[in-house]
Amino acid sequence: MFLLPCISPRRSQPKVYRIGMLVNGNSSTHKFIVDEFRQGLRDLGYWEGKNVVIEYRYAEGKLERLPELAKELVQINVDVILLKQRPEL
Repeated sequence: MFLLPCISPRRSQPKVYRIGMLVNGNSSTHKFIVDEFRQGLRDLGYWEGKNVVIEYRYAEGKLERLPELAKELVQINVDVILLKQRPEL
């Protein structure tokens, strides 16, 4: 008697994209923008938690924190970084 390992073809998992969202303000001041961005992703077929993960970083109005927060996003290997700040900055 022989025992052979059961080998089944692996289904390739769809890519889960990681988006880094870097915001100058905080979560409450930018809630509308974040909600609109999420809706735009859904309109394009991207669902948070399913095929896209969004990593949020908030500078709380402290521009000097932006480089540090951007570095965090790079270190966790996001696919793209979206920067949201007031137009005049």
